[in-house]
Amino acid sequence: MLVMKVARWIATNLTIAYWQCYHFLEVLQSTINYYPKGGEVKMHSAKSFVLVMAAAVTMLVVAACGAQPTPATSGSQPSSGVREIKVEATDFKFTPGDQTFKAGEQIKVTMINKGALDHTWVLADSSGKELLPKLEVKVGQTGSTTFTVPSAPGAYTIICDIAGHKEAGMAAKATVQ
Repeated sequence: MLVMKVARWIATNLTIAYWQCYHFLEVLQSTINYYPKGGEVKMHSAKSFVLVMAAAVTMLVVAACGAQPTPATSGSQPSSGVREIKVEATDFKFTPGDQTFKAGEQIKVTMINKGALDHTWVLADSSGKELLPKLEVKVGQTGSTTFTVPSAPGAYTIICDIAGHKEAGMAAKATVQ
């Protein structure tokens, strides 16, 4: 949790620093243009450099620190007897996250990946063993899978099993009743 707070603080301050540098370059450009003797200075390369550096540092911080978990939805049950759950994956969270299932029910999970990284949706038992084929969704894509909920009531976990994502908080509770 502390790592996430530090990562957010760093990302926020990098963004602020970028805009301050950008504003400084804008003021400098307008000042040079105001005084013709100063000549024309090519500011595009300086602005591009600042933008690229800010983006690179932000990506490194996010990749190194990870993000937070997201929940999954309660879903709706169409006439086919399959309950649909719509989940939004971001970096690093499922929304909605925690889920409650009835033992043996049919579930269709539809996940929209709105993050900057690929994500998975996996149901695992208390030992961490994956119980179903995972749902893998690329950046900006939507994917679905249908499965039968385990017949054993108890506590399970929904995770993104891509390296570092679960540890960054991309996990939720699943209760089978």
